[in-house]
Amino acid sequence: MDGQEQVELFRQRTMDVILALRAQYLAMGGNSLTHWDQIAARATGALRTTTTAAQWSSEVLRRLRIAAPSSSLSLAMVALEADVDGRGLSATWRLVMRRELPVVIAEARLEADARQKARKKEMDNA
Repeated sequence: MDGQEQVELFRQRTMDVILALRAQYLAMGGNSLTHWDQIAARATGALRTTTTAAQWSSEVLRRLRIAAPSSSLSLAMVALEADVDGRGLSATWRLVMRRELPVVIAEARLEADARQKARKKEMDNA
């Protein structure tokens, strides 16, 4: 896997965790008007204080007050940990995320909007 493929994998796995975090945060009653700001702030803060992807995921959960991850969030967290920490790439992932986390969150936001529009369209066509 070359450097660019690695960066794309890091971005995708991190975005998967963020999307699953968002879903669970909203399901727990998180503010729908400020949830992206909350997630971005907690994810950025956790990146500054952790050294591995697994620690980062756990810290974001703690900061968002999510006591137990859902199955989809658990799967996303385990995939991120396997592809980053399991390959000994934690330091590289942190460097990439320091630079790209705002973009990853923006992409997650666009993906969430696209999914919402697709669900609405399906419901309208049903």
